[in-house]
Amino acid sequence: MAVTNYIFKVASRCNADCSYCYVYHKDDQTWKGQPRFLSLETFEASLLRIADYWLGRSGRLHIGLHGGEPFIAGARRFGQWMSCVETTLKPRGIEYQISVQTNGILCNTDIMQQLRSAGAKLFVSCDGPPGVADLQRVDHLGRPFSRQVKEFLSCLQHDWQDIYGGILAVIDPDSSPEMVMDYLEGFQPPLVDLLLPLILRSDFSDLETFQLYQHRLCEWLERAFLHYLNLNTNSQFRYFDHVLLSAASPPFERAIPFDPRETLVIESNGDYHLDDTLRICGDQFTATGKTVFEAGIPEVISSQSFQKLNALTQLPPACRQCDLQNLCGGGLPAHRWDRNCQEFGLASTCPSLYQLFHQAQEVIESFRQHRFQQQGFSDVDSKKQRTL
Repeated sequence: MAVTNYIFKVASRCNADCSYCYVYHKDDQTWKGQPRFLSLETFEASLLRIADYWLGRSGRLHIGLHGGEPFIAGARRFGQWMSCVETTLKPRGIEYQISVQTNGILCNTDIMQQLRSAGAKLFVSCDGPPGVADLQRVDHLGRPFSRQVKEFLSCLQHDWQDIYGGILAVIDPDSSPEMVMDYLEGFQPPLVDLLLPLILRSDFSDLETFQLYQHRLCEWLERAFLHYLNLNTNSQFRYFDHVLLSAASPPFERAIPFDPRETLVIESNGDYHLDDTLRICGDQFTATGKTVFEAGIPEVISSQSFQKLNALTQLPPACRQCDLQNLCGGGLPAHRWDRNCQEFGLASTCPSLYQLFHQAQEVIESFRQHRFQQQGFSDVDSKKQRTL
């Protein structure tokens, strides 16, 4: 297994103040000690470490520019970063894809032209229509910014299709999944990533409240999945496509093809950190104690901090007895952290995943029976054809 995914914290600050943000509103407060922006010197040193590590390997690397909010860095810095990637990795024959995640507040066409020239993809965070997004996504004065996001997405949809990567949406279990999905699909994104909230059992005051949340999330995913099956769209809803593919593939393949050992985060000061979502596990949980100026990637991988991720390969007893363990692999690693025991255990999203995967299996089995009866795909929705 190799590290193929590199997330650069190019801006440690953000012009939004989203209530659920795991960077600013959870236990980890690493951002407070970071430079506001990633310097060109630090970026180049990081890329040279990546190039050295990738020598003799094949495959495509993912270079992600993240924050904070990357767009507050301005077009000049973006131009320098794009040029640095090209002059450092391309001469060494390294294949890569650059992506940028933005909250959509700033529509800077100069930056977008830099991304176009570099062949990068842009992903926009949008949780749904104003009635949903405005509840948790506001600026530092408490003002919602869904109007700016709508204008940004419309701009991408009509004028910047070549850099339009898709939409990232954090699920609100109290929202209407049908309304959210229809709203997002209206911007014709190539991809929609529906993200499970980064919430743990210990975030709730009592078991009853936690179980009520699990029930609402189960219901949301069930309705969303059924809506997707009947949605006439060219947009890929990645999570549901993975679930369908897994349920349709003998032997089963994991529906959550994610392993945190494939990812490294590089902070704006050059510190190596583990996968970003693991910040919810506690302050400095993702810190490796290594920096790009002192250590290469092999040294980071062999560090004690990185090696603790191997514990994720050991599923808890409840998972090992589950008939769907090969489908979900235990769920998202961050959801499996138990703050009380200080170890990885059963995912807080387990009931939701279990119900969703069984639902997908029933859909696939029903479709297969229909296919045998009809002997053709002519009346079958294209998304089902893709998975089968």
